[in-house]
Amino acid sequence: CVVSVWVTCQPKALVVVRDLFKEDVLDLSWAADGSTLLCCSMDGSVAAIQIEPHEVGTPLPPAEQAARLSQLYGAAAAAGAADLPL
Repeated sequence: CVVSVWVTCQPKALVVVRDLFKEDVLDLSWAADGSTLLCCSMDGSVAAIQIEPHEVGTPLPPAEQAARLSQLYGAAAAAGAADLPL
């Protein structure tokens, strides 16, 4: 199984991790620190991929997240964004 992380402004993956799990990836989630990607697999294992903050950028403040979501997708999409943890 392969996990790759992409930054939209780059032509290739920021990181590619091969053979991380024996089975397919079930879910991915960024940790509250904004630079740790948590991964879990169908095989029951969990992994944390630490990425340097300067490689992915810093998270937007919640109010700015909400404003951008509203601008891109409408007010309904941004309704709960201001309450998101950093």
